[in-house]
Amino acid sequence: PMQPAAPSLGPTPHKEKDMAADNIINHAAVHEGSAPGANTDILSSDITPSHGVSCFRVTVQVTTASVLNVMVKKTGNTTQTCALNNNVALVASSLSTFSFGCVSGQDYNFQVETDGQIDILQVDEVLGGVI
Repeated sequence: PMQPAAPSLGPTPHKEKDMAADNIINHAAVHEGSAPGANTDILSSDITPSHGVSCFRVTVQVTTASVLNVMVKKTGNTTQTCALNNNVALVASSLSTFSFGCVSGQDYNFQVETDGQIDILQVDEVLGGVI
């Protein structure tokens, strides 16, 4: 006779190296980061998407109300400053999440217009069709 299946203990916790299996790749995880300075790159190196066309999901919390800009760079071209949140300052100590399309061949970084500590900055590349 067939034996019943063992009961499930729920989802298996993911390790960082397994994230691509879920179609999500973490590119940056800042926790209690320093104040980068106004209009200065937050990340020490730019982020490059790992796939042709995908999406970045950005979660951020700042200590000082500020506009958050995405700096889009492409070799041989001018860096484009793209304001998130309709160019309205984020509320201090309030978590916000944004998503936007990205493409290989361009590099990305982030800046705040008003200097202040970056509490949280998490940047994930979402490879699937659902964000």
